[in-house]
Amino acid sequence: MKTTYYTHLTDIIELPKQWDTLTSNLDDFFSRLGLQNYSFQITHPVLPPNPTPAGPPLTEEEAFELIEWFEGETYTPPPPVISTPTPIISVTPHKQEKIFLTLELQALSEVAIKLAGLDSVSLILNPDEFILQLTISQNKIELEFTVDLGIRFTPDLLIPMRTITKDDGSISFERDVNLPYVQIDLVSVNISIDHNETLSLSHGIGLQLSKPIMIGDTGIVIESADLELNLSGTGSQPTGTPPGWKGLYLNPASTIRRMI
Repeated sequence: MKTTYYTHLTDIIELPKQWDTLTSNLDDFFSRLGLQNYSFQITHPVLPPNPTPAGPPLTEEEAFELIEWFEGETYTPPPPVISTPTPIISVTPHKQEKIFLTLELQALSEVAIKLAGLDSVSLILNPDEFILQLTISQNKIELEFTVDLGIRFTPDLLIPMRTITKDDGSISFERDVNLPYVQIDLVSVNISIDHNETLSLSHGIGLQLSKPIMIGDTGIVIESADLELNLSGTGSQPTGTPPGWKGLYLNPASTIRRMI
């Protein structure tokens, strides 16, 4: 029977302090990740080709002739060295060295990643295994991993509701007391975090509601909708918002009702 052992990630890797503002408690976030295995790879810089050709290789006969010539030559002291200024020539930088660290991780318990500027939205990692790729080049650092992910909304933004169908066929809504929050689960979401604390997620991230929700305590209920969580500032945004807007975008074609 195979037994797998884990060690806490914080026991062997120093946390990147430049990402402290990304989560409310980055130390706690990493302490909930266990390390199962790792691999390490370095790619060296690509050097420019030698501009001076070396010429064809010498034959054995030519090599011996040169040796005999040097051995029979009378030694002449070299002339004094004259120092001349050497201009600095600018060159185009070539590909730099990169370090790749691949970590096989296990979320030891539920991990909530709070988003800067979106206090009502959290990314939820459920206990499971995943692979994280850390890339370091010059002054750049990037983390990238793919996981099954939950998008959780606090009740001050979205409240879980349930539909009530009356005898006359009319529909009303009431709070679903069995659900403490609204959460939409997604499969195989790619997440990347760079040295500028920019958090990017694959495909948007596009969300689809399967149950009715109410926007805060406004009385406005959304029965069905396509939502987009815009974290990069380059996704869909409401009309009239400034460039680079980030937040939760509601498709105008959504089915909306107002509670009486």
